[in-house]
Amino acid sequence: MTRLRKLDPYWLRAGTEVGPWKVKAFHAGGSFGAVFRAVLVGREHRGLVALKVAWYPSDPRFQREVELLSRLRHGNVPQLMGHGEWKSEDGVAYPYLVMEWVEGLPLEEWAGRYNPSSQEACRVLAQVARALEATHAAGGLHRDVKGGNILVGRRAFLTDFGAGNYRDAQPLTHDGFPPGTDTYRSPEAWEFALHRPRNAMVSYQARPSDDVYALGVSAFHLVTNAYPPSIDVREDETGASRLVWTAPRPPRELNARVSPELAALIQRMVAEKPEDRPTAGELAELLEKAARNPSPGADRPLFAHLEQARADAAEWARGQEREPAWKFVCAVLGGALVAVAIWWALGHVREQVVRPSADHAPHPVGLGDTTRPASDSQEEVPSSHEKNLGLPVPEKPFKGQRRAPRCHPSVEVNINGGCWIEAPNVKPPCGDEIYEWKGRCYVPTLSPPRPPTSETP
Repeated sequence: MTRLRKLDPYWLRAGTEVGPWKVKAFHAGGSFGAVFRAVLVGREHRGLVALKVAWYPSDPRFQREVELLSRLRHGNVPQLMGHGEWKSEDGVAYPYLVMEWVEGLPLEEWAGRYNPSSQEACRVLAQVARALEATHAAGGLHRDVKGGNILVGRRAFLTDFGAGNYRDAQPLTHDGFPPGTDTYRSPEAWEFALHRPRNAMVSYQARPSDDVYALGVSAFHLVTNAYPPSIDVREDETGASRLVWTAPRPPRELNARVSPELAALIQRMVAEKPEDRPTAGELAELLEKAARNPSPGADRPLFAHLEQARADAAEWARGQEREPAWKFVCAVLGGALVAVAIWWALGHVREQVVRPSADHAPHPVGLGDTTRPASDSQEEVPSSHEKNLGLPVPEKPFKGQRRAPRCHPSVEVNINGGCWIEAPNVKPPCGDEIYEWKGRCYVPTLSPPRPPTSETP
């Protein structure tokens, strides 16, 4: 099998059967595999499942993920529903696993869309802490807790156990760090890496306190939109390297709307010493208590700028309702003209867009980083997927496209400095006339002609 077929997440087409499961559509790509929306053959009415197929044959990480998930039965962890091997046309076996389908938004996207209060953030973080508590009780570790691997819908889910581990599991890496994301690694992990003997075949042994620290970094970023300071390495007067720890600023200094209880718990979670951090179970109990008995102001939305943007959008909408009927008609006609201009622009600028080279591997991120809510429709995607892929959003706005910060918050999205409108009733794959961005379909907003500066007498 060629490198392209190994790495291209679209090579499992709609209708492909993987064991007893049938692929409906590609959903997301991660570090070690691709996730597809799928159904059980003959039981399609039961709904969607998440089918995760390895990028490479005989990947031992999948067996370890299966073993860890099989030990977990928790309402905030996707349930394992099956696993096996799928053989390609040339007989190469690729491991796969099937999990409960989870509807939700990644943590930061959820916060940006709904502007939660400290009380709501406590509820969500408590559910993730309960998921970690169950994982640790089963002898396991997640090892890649971060906002992208936390999906929030009707409840919160801790997802993507591909970097996970469990007690007595066979080591897979010997390069110092286990899989994970550097921003979320604990001070003791960095300390180990600093003093690890060169060329020593030994890796850092993560502990439950590492997962709690990573959840603390996620919570810190959730409420402040910033990360704790990076851990620096400096030389002392003898020339020896040492780790320099800078305590994060109290979250309330960065965002005064964070409740005192939540801010104090976040500071405990990102404490320098692991013994100063609560266990996942203790943390969950404290967060649940803070959600049940909120302090004054804990029900206030966390982000003032989002609150103001929504107020501005509501005022704009009320203003539209007060406009005379003839202006409404003009607006409708103007909107139609803009729509025609958009479709013309798509055809005009499409040639400027260069598709990513198929020779490059997918960006190595956790599956939760790109996970988005599934379409309500379960119609099959046409097998000629090359024709229906969405165009990648360019790195810079098009000529004539409206640009940030002039994007209207109620209808437009700022992507790479340009204003875009989500295409209504269109789900990925977006087709060859619409642009795809993070699992959604968009068209660019073109700036309308400037009106005359004076009215006709």
